[in-house]
Amino acid sequence: MDRKELLEAVGSANRLYQLLNDEFEALKQQNLDLFERIQKEKVEIIHRLSTFSPKKDNQNFSDNQIAHPADAEWDELMELMKACKELHLRNEILINRKLDATKGALQALHLEEPTSSVEVYDRLGKISRGGKKSGYEEV
Repeated sequence: MDRKELLEAVGSANRLYQLLNDEFEALKQQNLDLFERIQKEKVEIIHRLSTFSPKKDNQNFSDNQIAHPADAEWDELMELMKACKELHLRNEILINRKLDATKGALQALHLEEPTSSVEVYDRLGKISRGGKKSGYEEV
């Protein structure tokens, strides 16, 4: 990886870090439109970062153009990527908690309570009353 690519990678990693923080805020506020917009740019940046790799041979570059793992920029990139991984895991935990809460709410709506007047969608997308009906109620 030459120095220019390394600086581009650091810039991309900084942007990814910012997007992951924005994603967390969008999730906390349940702003799904913003969350979806973030995903597109996030995927592009991750793809771009995946194309960066250290050069195994330096036949086209002089030594001062090649980025070495001992460079400060390389250390910065590695630290940023580590921080991005931690932010991604934090966001994943929040998403999983929200999914669990939603699943719990849906289960509560489907409790077998004959007096329930809550209407929910069944697996076929049809509206059904909360709770299961006995055979004679279905007829």
